[in-house]
Amino acid sequence: MSKKWYVGMAAGGALFWGINGILSNILFERIDVSPDWLTTARLFISGIVLLIYSLLRRQNIFKIWRSPKNAGILLSLV
Repeated sequence: MSKKWYVGMAAGGALFWGINGILSNILFERIDVSPDWLTTARLFISGIVLLIYSLLRRQNIFKIWRSPKNAGILLSLV
């Protein structure tokens, strides 16, 4: 990938970070959303998006559980 790609990804990340701050502030002040609820909703939605992405690419999402070493590492993080 070219250097322009990485610069674009960094700029996009900064852009979305800023938009997230503005929208979070609006939700906290005007709609009275709790930070816990917003964090849970964001994590849930991002997990669904990642699952859909992996299904569209026809990737086996359970492949990581085949190795006992990987399964142990994942379970230790719970």
